[in-house]
Amino acid sequence: MNNQETFIQYSLPDSRIGQAVREKGIEMAWLKIEFFIRQFTTALPESPDDSRWDAIELHIFSGFEDLKTDDKCWTAINSANQKFGEGQIINVQQPQLYDNPPKKETIWRLKKETFKDAIDLLISGDPWPKQQLGPVELMFSYDFHLKDNKSKKILDGSPFQSGIMFWLTRTSFCSPTLNFPFQNADESFWDYVKEMEPYMPFKFDKKYLRLVTKNKKGTGYKWRKL
Repeated sequence: MNNQETFIQYSLPDSRIGQAVREKGIEMAWLKIEFFIRQFTTALPESPDDSRWDAIELHIFSGFEDLKTDDKCWTAINSANQKFGEGQIINVQQPQLYDNPPKKETIWRLKKETFKDAIDLLISGDPWPKQQLGPVELMFSYDFHLKDNKSKKILDGSPFQSGIMFWLTRTSFCSPTLNFPFQNADESFWDYVKEMEPYMPFKFDKKYLRLVTKNKKGTGYKWRKL
């Protein structure tokens, strides 16, 4: 299908940090993520990348003016401290950007072995109160190749690995980079997208597709809109 000289990439422009995960609430968002990762990628949803020291981070905020929110967060903090050890407590950064921001943020840096425990902890508190910041957030990512949903095999000629960074919170969002091993947007490409699109954890927007080709010197790649 491809010799890696040309492929199609879905990625956000530098002006965008991320795009919303389709489902609201932590449990429903996680189920959407879990299904897509398991069915269409070579990654395992319960085993995100943990090769960097900060690859998986759990953040729980505290010091809210709303006492019900603060009590719920402290319950979660105490539970997380028991499961993952004492978290790092820092002052909330740039509080002037928010109305009635929390005062503190507790951070745990996790390995993949305890990742599902963090998911379960956040789901147990669902739904979380509406706040401008937090009140909880789990950051994690996957590196993978895309695979066929029926055969479960990696797509032929799969180019560079794809990846998605997720921020699992009350209104979750993600930053995807998907590399499709197709030399042009032909019928087979759109058939694959059509099969995958309903299960993507984010809204697939065609304007973020680029055709990636080797430059004339063969020393790098160039991107252009489809």
